[in-house]
Amino acid sequence: MRVIFKLSGIESASLIISHVSYVVQLVSIKREDLQIELTPQNTQLDEVAITEKPDKQWKRDLKRFRSKFFGDNIWGKACTIENPWVLDFKFEKGTFTALSSDLLKITNKKTGYVITVYLEKFEEKSNQLIIAARPFFESIGSKYELARENTFLGSKRHFFHSLLMGGSKEEGFRLNRVKYDPPTNSFNKLKSLREQDIISNNELKLDGYVEIQYIHENMSGGSEHPIIRICFQSIW
Repeated sequence: MRVIFKLSGIESASLIISHVSYVVQLVSIKREDLQIELTPQNTQLDEVAITEKPDKQWKRDLKRFRSKFFGDNIWGKACTIENPWVLDFKFEKGTFTALSSDLLKITNKKTGYVITVYLEKFEEKSNQLIIAARPFFESIGSKYELARENTFLGSKRHFFHSLLMGGSKEEGFRLNRVKYDPPTNSFNKLKSLREQDIISNNELKLDGYVEIQYIHENMSGGSEHPIIRICFQSIW
């Protein structure tokens, strides 16, 4: 079967192609005439056992995936995966992996978005979590604008934006050098840092662990957006 589409006014973009029974593809548009051939889904099924109840291990894996992908705060708990059956999980050699056979359909009732997600990679191993995903947001109403701004305040994206603009302190962030203590599974503060200690020419220069603390309350003055601490180790 051959299907022809015409897209106008696009100079450079990435195109995600999804079709039932075919592998989802991510294609970079670099020329006007582009021919794409989809790969059929050749799913190798293990022995199937039909039971009255859903697979308990898969449900536990889905709960773990949700916790890491969305977070355990109120904003993450407001997200619903509408088609969780497209997810498959593996745990091999200490690495927890999630694969998706189709685009994820997610509804966030707190911020008023329907989100279509192309999940490129999801791996969790020890204290490292790698998530590569391309989300596409569709608004379901303008009444959620305040809630959306509250989710931005104190987030990692808020921090990186303020860092890039040179105003992280004014935006409410405090930076600390910390050291990980394996016996207690905690981080101990070593010293305070300035922006210029970790960024140069728009590039992060990190050595070890850095804690980012957000000290402002959310816009509505409530307690739904608590002080957050993000600890990460440089991979640049």
